[in-house]
Amino acid sequence: MGLSAKAVDTAAKAADSVSPGKVLLEVGTAAKAAVTSTVSKATGKKRAGGKAAGAGGATYVAGGGAPNTATSLAGLGVTAAIVGAVGDDGHGRELGGQLAAAGVDTAGLAVMAPASGSDGGGGTTTTALAVVPVFVGGGRGCYVDLGANALLDGATLGAAATAAAAAAAATRAPPTVAFHLAYPHLLPRLQGADLAAALAAVRAALPAALLSVDLNGVAAPDAVAPVLPPAALAGVALLHANLDEALTITDAPGAVVGATMGGGGGGDGNTGAPLPPPHPLLTRPDRPTEASVTGADLAALAAWFHARGVGVVAITLGAAGAYIAAHPDDAVVAATTGGRLVAGAGAGVFPAFAAAGAVNGTGAGDAFAAGLLAAAVAEPHGGGGLRVAELATSGLAAALARVDGAQGRGGGKALLPVALGAGDHHVVR
Repeated sequence: MGLSAKAVDTAAKAADSVSPGKVLLEVGTAAKAAVTSTVSKATGKKRAGGKAAGAGGATYVAGGGAPNTATSLAGLGVTAAIVGAVGDDGHGRELGGQLAAAGVDTAGLAVMAPASGSDGGGGTTTTALAVVPVFVGGGRGCYVDLGANALLDGATLGAAATAAAAAAAATRAPPTVAFHLAYPHLLPRLQGADLAAALAAVRAALPAALLSVDLNGVAAPDAVAPVLPPAALAGVALLHANLDEALTITDAPGAVVGATMGGGGGGDGNTGAPLPPPHPLLTRPDRPTEASVTGADLAALAAWFHARGVGVVAITLGAAGAYIAAHPDDAVVAATTGGRLVAGAGAGVFPAFAAAGAVNGTGAGDAFAAGLLAAAVAEPHGGGGLRVAELATSGLAAALARVDGAQGRGGGKALLPVALGAGDHHVVR
């Protein structure tokens, strides 16, 4: 279906009524140039692994979680600044140039010197690079060289947050209203206790900023060494994961160690009654898929994050849209979001908007996170008027705008208030 009048109104609010301030984004493994190619068909040419695939062209873009989210935010009229690591190379310069051209503040992109032994040969540190084949059937692959992102650490994030606070105080500039962390599972120096310490430093420097986390690259090793300890999740206002990521995280036995039912204001997350074991959705013979997942399944996934202090959980469901749930305790929601949501905000499954034409869903989830942030910061601190449905509409509409073939893809405030024709393709991967 096309965008409804309500969707247009919500999108316009996100684009035109943003609270003064900026969103500070940690680049994460997203500090990368991304080469995206549409793979059209098997050519029949023999290779060691079988048939080679023919490509229908390639694009070279600033890609990954935080850059995609930052450019989407800038297109919605939200001031976005990015923090991260690049190499002293052409990819890094291209990445910074594309982000700056999109209206993103790139002063926080640091050119990294190689760490001792980091490249095995005393050479340079390269900018992260991803190669993303997009298949005509809708699937995608992703092959990533982490490069400079392997050097990004908590000290960098803490220093950036402190500098942002100091700059606002010294110049009376609008404060940082949100901090967005992308893809911690792909950041070797920002995991477990290191991640918890880094986010604590951000909270200390920017106590009024809304904290947002976008998950990607989640894998089974979480069961051995949890990337997301309770201390890192406590106080997160907005958390986004796709269904597979949410299932994998919540099923990791190691992740429940030290978890409690507390939340909202940070702290070490290790007081109170311990949580029960994780639910068995992942190991169930009929493991839920985007097509088969039930409301009860989604509620169980969200409850896992809520129990660790997350205020609002957003789980994207591919063609089915997204499930968004606010914490059942209004006090936790108020503490994490700065009092922006209505009391009893609740939960629901919200269908994706259909896109016209061919669909490349690369970056749609990152844009979805931008839509959530745009709607959240459009509501004044303490305003108490934001509803879960409005978060969903803004997120899904921003994802639609990201998809190849969508009308008005060029960016800016005209992106969202566009009613697209009916189609059989949906977004939010």
